[in-house]
Amino acid sequence: MTSRKQQEREKIGNLNPNLERSFSPVETTNPRLSNFPQGSSQNYRELQQSILNIFTNAFAGKINQELPEVVQAVKRSLYNHNFSEAFGSDRFLEAYAIRWSPSRALAYLDVLLDLDDLYDRLLRILIKTTKANKFPESSTEESHPECTKHPKENLPLRTDLGGKITCVGGGAGAEIIALAGFLHHAFTHKHAAEPVSHQLAPAKLEIHAIDVADWSVVLQKLQSGITTPPEISQYASASAKAANRSLVDHDYLSLSFTRQDVLQLTKEQLLDLFGDVTLVTFMFTLNELYSTSISSTTTLLLSLTSTIPAGSLLLVIDSPSSYASVKINSSRAQAHEIDGVCEREQKKYPMQWLLDHTLLQSASEANGKRDDQTGLWEKLVDNESRWFRLSERLTFPIKLEDTRMQVHLYRRR
Repeated sequence: MTSRKQQEREKIGNLNPNLERSFSPVETTNPRLSNFPQGSSQNYRELQQSILNIFTNAFAGKINQELPEVVQAVKRSLYNHNFSEAFGSDRFLEAYAIRWSPSRALAYLDVLLDLDDLYDRLLRILIKTTKANKFPESSTEESHPECTKHPKENLPLRTDLGGKITCVGGGAGAEIIALAGFLHHAFTHKHAAEPVSHQLAPAKLEIHAIDVADWSVVLQKLQSGITTPPEISQYASASAKAANRSLVDHDYLSLSFTRQDVLQLTKEQLLDLFGDVTLVTFMFTLNELYSTSISSTTTLLLSLTSTIPAGSLLLVIDSPSSYASVKINSSRAQAHEIDGVCEREQKKYPMQWLLDHTLLQSASEANGKRDDQTGLWEKLVDNESRWFRLSERLTFPIKLEDTRMQVHLYRRR
């Protein structure tokens, strides 16, 4: 079993870009591996490989000799900012999902399992506690049955919200697969050694993806791959057939999709999408929204602030700020002022700064709250550069790449 000190060293190394050389160039180090039986990294790789297999099986007919050419066509369209062409056909969308979603799904899963604040809060939100697992000695639990206590911070956490998650820009499916992997891990390994009376029953995970392109075909294939056991040889042994299960049972996961420009949502749509969520994600999406319109994206985040319930989480993953700063558009007729700086001045703002400014300052000031203790948002994780490195033991029909990202987690007060 990995010692606590070793886990902390591994965690610091994984989060600190200055310590990257202390790790193998092909392996990811995740202290959450101790949640698997006997702390086995083999079980973690098996979960990762199962996720890759879902993509392989879902797009088996598309992974062929023509795929490299289609991927290059998608890259050209993206480079030329011709998004209507890049995301305008199922052929291009499936090629995009094959090329980029598998590695991102594994990177997102690594974040979900690694960050303590996110893992503990998300786990407690996504479960329904049994009567045997209540805390009768706690007056807070008795007086507020919808809340449990955070084990480290002694903070009340909502458990009555269920497992409703909205993924903005989630059409390519990476975050959906990662969340399914989290659910599989949480209820296959986390509580495997606990007595039955102390185990937790999984809530149904309700994921809603919203994207400007029509990703319905891609998402249907991935959902089927998540909830359907993989094909197995008719000559397989009885034990192999018994062990052949889906990543997540269909009773515990539902997926819906809305094709919509998120910057043009009505108040009714905002309430429908975010009114009762426990988690909102922007995965490699927010910077693109800022690049489209800073003012519209700021309005979206402020509307989100006034819509989602207290206790909900906001997870933002994107390219590192050193590569994803935003250039202000000087051609816009109407100027938008940020801290006294006019958009027409063509300044560059890191996405992280814009996000913090909106959530931690603007949103709070609009409601008469001006300090970190009483603001409407609490920032739990602030990681400007994090690497996820693929294991060379994993297999996939095409070459995948390591992922570098910035990670930010907020809680709505």
